[in-house]
Parts: sequence; C-alpha cells; structure tokens
Amino acid sequence: IQAHLVPDDIWAHVAIFSTLALVLLSSPALLVSCVFPLSVGALLTRPLLSVEIPWLEFGIVVVLGVLTSLRYGITGRYLAVFTVWVSTDYLSHLFLGLNGAKAMELGQHYISWALWGQARLV
Repeated sequence: IQAHLVPDDIWAHVAIFSTLALVLLSSPALLVSCVFPLSVGALLTRPLLSVEIPWLEFGIVVVLGVLTSLRYGITGRYLAVFTVWVSTDYLSHLFLGLNGAKAMELGQHYISWALWGQARLV
C-alpha cells in the first residue's frame, strides 16, 4: 500500500514504536504479554488466510494477550497499551499515510505483521 513512503508517517511510526519499546522494557510481564501473542499471530497469519473470517487473527492476538496478562496480573495495563498501540498505528495511517482505508482492510488479516513492521522502521 506504500503507506510507509510518506516521511511524516515514517516518523510517526518511529515515535509510536520507540515509545512502546520504552513502556514494554519497563515491565517484563508487559513485554511478554505483548510479544508472545503477536509472535503467535504472525505465525498463524498464513494458515488463517484460507479462513474467511475478518479480524480472526486480531481476536486471537487479543485473547492470547489477555490470557498471558491474566497470568501476570496486568490485564488492565496490557489492554491499555495494546489499545493505544493499535489506535495510534491506525490513526497515523489514516491521517499521515497514503491510504488509511487500505491499511484498515489489511489490518483485518495482518495485524501482527503490521505491528512487527514498525520495529523495522526504527
């Protein structure tokens, strides 16, 4: 979708991921609660493409994250961090990128890869 060719969008993603990295590094439990579900989601992306259920990968990532965060007793913090992360990523595509609607459509099936892709920009 070439959304990362716009300099403002690149800087927004760098700022989003850098801030997120600092927050995650401050809490090992939060780091595990975010990294584990995104890693599993990224591994399941390809097999799930044959299933025509929008937001399935996203749902799996959220459920795994909540279950992991329950184990550490940080469910509220996990949900807050994950919600802010996904929201700021979408809003940066919507207002700074080339095609916010296409980014939203791809987010239905590739949210794990999209969020991991931010690390590549940093």
